[in-house]
Amino acid sequence: MRRPPFSLDAEATYRYTVSERELRKFKTFLAGRGFQLENLNKIVIRVGEIIYDDGKRWSQAWYKSNPDLPSKWEKITKQP
Repeated sequence: MRRPPFSLDAEATYRYTVSERELRKFKTFLAGRGFQLENLNKIVIRVGEIIYDDGKRWSQAWYKSNPDLPSKWEKITKQP
């Protein structure tokens, strides 16, 4: 599920709360695959994109903002 972007300071934590509707959808999704929420003991969270204060971006590869076109990103061939 996509959420609006947010900032998180170093060493900070973030609590994710699901709505009743999201919880029902999640239970339906699990039930369709033969699982029940009560038996779930591990989840994997996938982060699709991180944008750092220094203007670098990670999204399965490293990018930097284009100074001439700030809304465009250039792939960095060497990891910072």
